[in-house]
Amino acid sequence: MVATWKEERDRCVRDLESLALAEDDVIDDGVALVDFARTAHNRFETLPISSKRRL
Repeated sequence: MVATWKEERDRCVRDLESLALAEDDVIDDGVALVDFARTAHNRFETLPISSKRRL
């Protein structure tokens, strides 16, 4: 029974570590999105007219 509980505990720890990494990825994606949105206007202004029309 002890072995079963230890295996379950180890599985839970691995699952928690996996979730922590996933949360970091979500935060990184959010920061990248905010940075993109913040600079989008300036990037658009520097594009040639043909690229602006395509967009």
